[in-house]
Amino acid sequence: MQQENSNILTRYKELSLQRNMLKSMLVRLYELTEDDVILSMNFEKLHADTESHRCVPTNQTQHIAITYHEEYRKRYESEFRECYEKLIQIDKELLVIEAAIRQLPEHYQRFIQLIIIEEETWQTTAEILSVSTSGLSKWKKNSIKLIEKYCASINN
Repeated sequence: MQQENSNILTRYKELSLQRNMLKSMLVRLYELTEDDVILSMNFEKLHADTESHRCVPTNQTQHIAITYHEEYRKRYESEFRECYEKLIQIDKELLVIEAAIRQLPEHYQRFIQLIIIEEETWQTTAEILSVSTSGLSKWKKNSIKLIEKYCASINN
């Protein structure tokens, strides 16, 4: 993991983006419900001009929806499982990095919040924290060392 830690702050940002992407993919893969299919099959009737045209899905409609749903899940099950396993792996790594960040002095935590999470510029961050940009460079270097040290202690 030492090689990955060459810039653990960049790694943290990349992992956060990957986690968000995987969560979106999982929702896309697994969000379909029987009700969604039933509603889509009855869209016109459910949105008819008069209340008398509204209908309740029949057993046949429910059967079609459930069958479609099962086929959909079977088709994407391996992709879903792969995304889910990647998400678990990323979450574990992020938990360690986030725990390490929480162990940092408060000013380093604020620096990371501004630079990594809020994506502020170095100049803006320096102004907010009342530190020179060269001071921020030192904070970054020290933050990385402390985070790496914490991660190494957890992984051993």
